[in-house]
Amino acid sequence: MVAGRSPCFDAVSFGGWQSDAFPSGTLFRAFSASKALHRGSGPGADVSPTGSFALFETAAKHNVPCHVHARYKGNIFPETMSLAVMEVISMAAATGAQAELVHLTSSTVGSAPLTIRLIEGAARNGVKVGFNLHVWTRNETSLQSALYDPGWQERFGGISYEQIYVADTQEQLSKSRFEELRKQKDPVQVQTEFIKNEEIEMALRSSLGVVTSDGGGLDDGKGHPRSVGTFARFLRVYVRENKVLPLMEALKRKRSCRLSASKGRCRA
Repeated sequence: MVAGRSPCFDAVSFGGWQSDAFPSGTLFRAFSASKALHRGSGPGADVSPTGSFALFETAAKHNVPCHVHARYKGNIFPETMSLAVMEVISMAAATGAQAELVHLTSSTVGSAPLTIRLIEGAARNGVKVGFNLHVWTRNETSLQSALYDPGWQERFGGISYEQIYVADTQEQLSKSRFEELRKQKDPVQVQTEFIKNEEIEMALRSSLGVVTSDGGGLDDGKGHPRSVGTFARFLRVYVRENKVLPLMEALKRKRSCRLSASKGRCRA
């Protein structure tokens, strides 16, 4: 249900999700999966509903949360973010597991109003579900990702090649350069400018919205600024300048700012 292979994927399946339910009597797998879930891991994007449900059952049994990216991106039916969120909500409701949708506004792409209403409505009715977001208008991932398969412009909300940048150099791509780099065997990390400020602000106004960074992604100091500057941008742009939230409420919304001993800790 989240993009990419993960420790949880290996822990549950030892290399591949099964078509049957989560095997019974495999304590090591359940323990390893619960540890991976504690670290925020989840299964791959091609995981079957049976595999996803097995993960949620394991999370509920061990009282650990599922931090998941939803299966789809954007607002092009039928592979819409709102339908993907319905899947997560139903898994959480059926198993009693706690679910947190990760980087919500990186995937809504026009579907934020319905998506957030679904999550809020489920929470009001007892489902243990919430979401987090970072406050940047770009994502970062490999250009070789399936996100950039044909139809990517529509999935990203009608953007063009010029809104994609090579992460290391900030080279702005053209159609020919996009096609050239996409054919490369080695992954090319790119940043795509597509996340709308109005969707970020809508998510921040929800009482369920938690602001998080994305702790990886820097290579020799280069990469996505969400790795180091998320909380500072949140306070400057969305609290001080745009006044989306008052300061004390904003501080409550921040996931623990303690990143490492050298970077200190934010305190109210």
